Amino acid sequence: MTNIKQVVLAFGAVALLMLGGEVVGENGVPQGNIHTIMETGGEQKNLPEESETPTRAPQATPTPTFAADAVTEMNCVMYAKNDVNIRKEPSTSGKLLGALKEGEGILVTGKCRDVSWYRVEYSGAVAYIHANYLTSVSPTATPLVQYANSFWAEEDGTVYVLDSYGRKLVRMEEDSVTEISLPGCLLPVDVLFHNQDIYIYDEILNEIRIYTLEGIFLEAIAVPIQKDYVRGFDAEDDVALLTFGGKRLVFHGNTATFSEEIYREKTVYSKGYDYTEYITTDASGIRYSVNTKILKDTSILAGELTVCASSADGEWIGEFVIPTLQCDWLPDHYVRVTKNGDVYVLMIQEEEFVVKKVELTRNPVSYMEEIRKETAKIEAAYEKESTRRIKNGATYRKAITLDRETVLERAVTMAEYEWTLTQKNTDMTIARRAQLPHYIAALTEEHAGQTGWEVAMKGIPYCWGGFVSPYAASYERFSKVIDKYLAGNIKSEGEYLAKTAGLDCSGYASALYGISWKLNTRQLSDVGTKKNSLSQLEKMDMLVAPGDHVVLFVEWMDERTILATESAIRDGRVTIHPRTLNSFLIENTFQMRSPW
Repeated sequence: MTNIKQVVLAFGAVALLMLGGEVVGENGVPQGNIHTIMETGGEQKNLPEESETPTRAPQATPTPTFAADAVTEMNCVMYAKNDVNIRKEPSTSGKLLGALKEGEGILVTGKCRDVSWYRVEYSGAVAYIHANYLTSVSPTATPLVQYANSFWAEEDGTVYVLDSYGRKLVRMEEDSVTEISLPGCLLPVDVLFHNQDIYIYDEILNEIRIYTLEGIFLEAIAVPIQKDYVRGFDAEDDVALLTFGGKRLVFHGNTATFSEEIYREKTVYSKGYDYTEYITTDASGIRYSVNTKILKDTSILAGELTVCASSADGEWIGEFVIPTLQCDWLPDHYVRVTKNGDVYVLMIQEEEFVVKKVELTRNPVSYMEEIRKETAKIEAAYEKESTRRIKNGATYRKAITLDRETVLERAVTMAEYEWTLTQKNTDMTIARRAQLPHYIAALTEEHAGQTGWEVAMKGIPYCWGGFVSPYAASYERFSKVIDKYLAGNIKSEGEYLAKTAGLDCSGYASALYGISWKLNTRQLSDVGTKKNSLSQLEKMDMLVAPGDHVVLFVEWMDERTILATESAIRDGRVTIHPRTLNSFLIENTFQMRSPW
């Protein structure tokens, strides 16, 4: 498989998988350290400055002083994300040698350890390109995994990565990688192996789908949940789903029915943490959990995640601190523990999915002080940019006149909005450069070759740049255009594509707050006032990452879970759903704000 960078079954990385799709922002699929330059091209002197750095990890401008031996050796071809300069030294003041066009490849011979530059071979000589502008993903390659939302690990070291967008499993063994298709799935979000069968939970269909190890579909069972919400599988000895409402739905395969019981987490080590989440117990009785520390007295939602092992009476055994500062983001289900006690973590680093087998230690290294310093820099940067926009009059400063209850009512209306998906509003000739939301694309594929088909839908679809009307009540306009517009667009680049219907994250927030034109996430981060504590959040306040995404807080469900509403690429539509605080910590650097 040409998509795999490396497969190493040893302590450290198990596999690196290519991250498919576009580098995105303002969409609900977090960028982390991925940096996107929207304007490129032109003569060399007009190329983007290499000193620009990712939002999540700002760095100082590279210094011209450089030790030639401070390089990690490499030997691979990488590709330009945008048109970018090639320089003689690893610095923006280095002599300009030439330029690499977007999509062009170049041989990379090393990566500078002290500055963010790659060493490359150019015209037979040594040269340098800024690291932000190169990627290992070929522009013509078919991605092995588009979006890894969950995974499973077996005792023999075999790892199965669930590709929610590709609707498949990728099985990685010591010397081979194979794909297992999941026919009939629309949005598979979690996976469980039990008695030699594969159990998949599909969020759109709200059902468990059972497959053989070869991917042969066996049966589908509707999940009996109305008011509660599915968190995912409980990885114990039976087949059960956990809900955010504190229930455990046990599936009985012989009768294809569920029984409901109260879910009680087992006691784990918790001293010094703000909250814990029990994961599973291995064959020797050791209990595993993800323990969280939240950074206090800051408007940025940040913290540290640790995988902990403890005895049945809560005695601490060891831990592994997840290096979140080195991650772009983490998926929904990012920790698995096998029955023999092997711990695996799924992370996204430098645009690649990485599954690591980790060791728990009694001498862990905490990153909390680094997180504190980094968060202070980010908060200061947000404040500086906001001040500049306000000074230049390039933002929105009017007070929100709608009350909180009215804003919530609008959210419910748009999340529950009923409309019809048809052959006509999925016709790609309407907007050729668009990309349908993944579950809509799956439904379209199912009806390929048919005419006059219709599917009842709920929730206004995600649409990049979408604000189909200049009025706040976008959903009223949606009903008038959906018969002739394309149903959504998740291709997150450039401006709004004409004749695409729906809302992106900031368009949704603008419509909720009654703002008569669409604000972007940076402008939304200028509205109202920031809040410096989770306890200060009130109904329909914002969690906003300027330039990336915005989510609205609805209410607390428990100490670590909130009910939130958003329009995100991952869901492909407007939703009101539970989100753990950890999901915010691992996705982006969100600032807590009230628009009132």
